[in-house]
Amino acid sequence: MKIGTDAYALNENLYDFLENAHRHDWQIYDIQAADQLYFHASITSRHDILRTYPQALILYTGGVIGMGLRSLMRIERVTALICCCICWMFVSHIIFETDIRGDSAFHELLLLETLEELQMESPFFLQNSEQLKDELWLKLQKELNWLEVSKNGSKLDIRYLGKKHAEPWIIGTQGLVAQKDGVIASFDVTHGNKVAALNQHVSQGDLLVSPILVDSMNQEKETYVHGKVYAYTFVNMEIEIEPFSDLAPLQYYECLFAIRMQVSEMLEKDEYIVKEIPLQFMEKEDKIMMKNYYVLYEQIAVTGELNETE
Repeated sequence: MKIGTDAYALNENLYDFLENAHRHDWQIYDIQAADQLYFHASITSRHDILRTYPQALILYTGGVIGMGLRSLMRIERVTALICCCICWMFVSHIIFETDIRGDSAFHELLLLETLEELQMESPFFLQNSEQLKDELWLKLQKELNWLEVSKNGSKLDIRYLGKKHAEPWIIGTQGLVAQKDGVIASFDVTHGNKVAALNQHVSQGDLLVSPILVDSMNQEKETYVHGKVYAYTFVNMEIEIEPFSDLAPLQYYECLFAIRMQVSEMLEKDEYIVKEIPLQFMEKEDKIMMKNYYVLYEQIAVTGELNETE
């Protein structure tokens, strides 16, 4: 079927018309010479034909475009088209299935309960998956290390990595020292003398909280320390896995999920991933390999001896 043709009636000599059609490269169909010339021409030639023959009369428009124009002339068809568009726009935002996957049945149940609180039980209307992700993260950021929410047709995919149980408060008569390098992010210390400062870079073994307090008489007094120290730490992670899929995008996300699982195993409750920077992704023989750089928010304080340089 032609995209669109116009049917014309024209009072003109047949040979003169054919000469003009050849010169202007018009696409002409079904020419009939009677009392007038009757012919069909491509709708793309309409402007040129009417400019050459202003007296030409367009009888009707055929093809797909003509069918569409005739359909739009009938109010019931226009109404049906509008209703279909509205229904499609509405139904395309309805979620009929929610798929939650992660590393813990406890956190999966927690996500289901949170969705129920937000009145997001299937089926439900979802306009923006990013907004839902922000709402879930706001409620569960103390329980999760990572959360991803995406919409695939009428299915909602939720992927997560949960946090482990909290470590007990560190209590001791020795000072708190750094168990790894990092930049001090926050203190949660109820007893002891903080000797490190916020945003200070510390190395493994550096003193963070001292058990020595100085009283109002400027005399030192030994006491105990009680608390935690959080810092931004930095780590390069690398993983090699056998791919489950031959599609490169799926292989990438397989690797990404696996490396995030590996990072999650390093984190405790109240610890999380601050930033993730992809460094390399490649196929290596029959395996796929990924290297990422991570900035983590971790509790780095332990009781122990100082660096020898202290």
